[in-house]
Amino acid sequence: AAAAAVTATGAGGPAASVKEMMEQVEKVLQQWETRLALTQPTAETREPLLNLRRIVISLVRERVPELAAVCQGLLGECWLESARIAREEDLLQTAYGALQQASVWHPQGLPLEKARLLWAQGECHEALVGLQRELEADLQVVRDSTATDLSKQRHSASTVARAEAALLVGQWMAETARFQAESVIQQFELVIKMRPDWERGYFALANYRYSILEFQERKEAGKESSRETPKDPAKLPAVVENFGLALKYGSTYIFQALPRLLTLWMDYGADVAKAGGKSVRNITMEQLNGILQKLQQDLPAYQLYTALPQLTSRICHANSSVFSIIESMIVKTLRQYPQQTTWMIVAVSKSSHPQRTRRCNEIFRKTKASKDSKVWELTKTMGLLADRLLEVCNKVVPADIAELDMNRDFRSLMMMTPLDVIVPLTNTLTVSLPQRTELKDSHQPFPRELPTIARFETRISLISSLQRPRKVVVVGSDDRRYIFLCKPKDDLRKDCRMMEFNSLINKLLKKDAASRQRRLYIRTYAVVPLNEECGLVEWVTGTVGFRAILNDIYKEKNIYTRGNEIKQLANPRLAPGMTMRQIFEQKLLPRFPPVFSEWFAKTFTDPSAWYAARLAFSHTCAVMSMVGYIVGLGDRHGENILMDSQTGDAVHVDFNCLFNKGESFHTKEVVPFRLTHNMVDAMGVTGPEGVYRRACEVTLRVMRKEFDSLMSVLTTFVYDPMVEWNDASSKQSSKNIATEVENDEANKHMNKIKQRLQGRLDEKGVPLSIEGQVHQLITEATDPDRLCRMYVGWAAYL
Repeated sequence: AAAAAVTATGAGGPAASVKEMMEQVEKVLQQWETRLALTQPTAETREPLLNLRRIVISLVRERVPELAAVCQGLLGECWLESARIAREEDLLQTAYGALQQASVWHPQGLPLEKARLLWAQGECHEALVGLQRELEADLQVVRDSTATDLSKQRHSASTVARAEAALLVGQWMAETARFQAESVIQQFELVIKMRPDWERGYFALANYRYSILEFQERKEAGKESSRETPKDPAKLPAVVENFGLALKYGSTYIFQALPRLLTLWMDYGADVAKAGGKSVRNITMEQLNGILQKLQQDLPAYQLYTALPQLTSRICHANSSVFSIIESMIVKTLRQYPQQTTWMIVAVSKSSHPQRTRRCNEIFRKTKASKDSKVWELTKTMGLLADRLLEVCNKVVPADIAELDMNRDFRSLMMMTPLDVIVPLTNTLTVSLPQRTELKDSHQPFPRELPTIARFETRISLISSLQRPRKVVVVGSDDRRYIFLCKPKDDLRKDCRMMEFNSLINKLLKKDAASRQRRLYIRTYAVVPLNEECGLVEWVTGTVGFRAILNDIYKEKNIYTRGNEIKQLANPRLAPGMTMRQIFEQKLLPRFPPVFSEWFAKTFTDPSAWYAARLAFSHTCAVMSMVGYIVGLGDRHGENILMDSQTGDAVHVDFNCLFNKGESFHTKEVVPFRLTHNMVDAMGVTGPEGVYRRACEVTLRVMRKEFDSLMSVLTTFVYDPMVEWNDASSKQSSKNIATEVENDEANKHMNKIKQRLQGRLDEKGVPLSIEGQVHQLITEATDPDRLCRMYVGWAAYL
């Protein structure tokens, strides 16, 4: 309608000046951009809209001569956008055709898009040389200009476009490995000179410098380094500083830059402490500490909050100067976001590791001296609350009792309420990051209105499992009921770290166009450790166990088989002459026909809801299959996979069996993830060959692409002295160690994760393509020769 008004104005309509018409055009363009941003970023969705725009712009150009020049530029931009979308979807011939049309109008970004298309077509040399040739004149002007002159025009459209192209040249120079390292660094420094407040430029330079250090480290070692930390004293400060500047000017790369920056600094500090005495390295250490001290002051607290798990895992750092800065970072976060931070570190204050407890309490005492005494009072209240909740977890209950009474059994906890302590939920503990740099200072990382603990319901139910967790209901200040499991004798820190890792995966999946189109994600929930043996788990409402669903269906059909009978059927001693596979296929599987699809038909009676639920199941299964394989997640029996009866999502729980721990079981786990015949049955006629396989490929492609981000997060496990790494002695010995410990077993598992992300199935294996790796994994997961060797309680027959 606005476009029609512009046309009418220029064609005998009300008299209007060119300025007024330009204002009208600007208004229309803003509306168009807003609407386009709300659509799926696919050629199928956006190309019809862009085509309609080109028709409207052509009409305006013909009927309003005063806007002809503007319309020519807009037509070029529309064709350029079509070329970009087609290229990103690998529709290279379509992209080429759109670029030919754009060439008629000479839009500003044409050379850049042409180069990107050439690169996508495999013409890497032509793409790089062509773009360098286009930029040479502009870059010479930049080299000759002063920083003051460039600063005045750093936000102009032409400077932004030139910087984008120059950055791409630098990245391609690094990727092709045809240039000296100094030439690549100079190219990135030129980008920073053009736009000194652009996070992408600093991150690209830091990443490249880091890769050089990493290469030198591997070269000196003669093999892949088990640690992620190159330590060239002369070059390390520049890497750390560039990562820090990338964080100062935005949050786009926070999950790559911040973990890596902290790891470089803290590892180097540990090496200096280990060397002891005066050393040349001390000079570099002072430089690094100076950079980190300034960074601690410059970065907003919500950025530091994202690194809390890493900071607390190094709280026993041997270098006193490093610990002092770690302490300052945690204190800053605690003062700014006391509610969330206290829940995140309460387990450290209750640790059985004396040094960890002592240092955490030192941090709490730092808040006592602050102007706001409420933070100190909150830490004391949280400490008491954690003690009372630990009593709930650890209370010995006779086997014949199924309920406890809060008033009778835990009177002291009941008397504490109401509490000015937030309910620990996923949305109350998960930080949100600003979408634009200019919003950095005013950004609100948590919802303004957060429910606090008003009271506890009297009834406490005990779940009938081995550890008998307690089901506690918290009533919030918003009068809503929030259910939690108080889990005894279960170290939840791995679960907590896995939830953080899953949250990162969700962020990465949202960034990817193919993933967004399929709405791929992992269902997460809050996990709050209270110490090494107990903790709280947010109850996932509306879910039913996978095994329970199948057992109910088998009972309805009168074909239910009891556990004792299953053990007899699976016992090879009772079936002489039969192989394990024959027992599995001839005795077990006939008792358990595929029926899972019937649950979807009964639960989701509307056809569209049934289809959406089946799609959601296939997608959530696929994402968790790939993520679980990468991190070595095992113990995926029927109770550890829940089904959401409202959406069809598969929800995984209990992440204690991480990093290939299943391979150390008495009956070794030999499948990469659970993909049994009942799960395949629920995926429809194509089984794992349709939606499921494609979602697996998209997920694995995102994880490979974000290799650095994922490894940066996972390496924090290396330094948590209380995380069990399949070594019973390590957990006991760590209690007697006054400083942090780097776990050798953890390093081995980190290398396994690297191999999997690189597409290698074992150390000597050749890297597979994404499609090849997914095919191999699905083949292994559904192989009867492997399924028949699984522990009978895992229930490969379901």
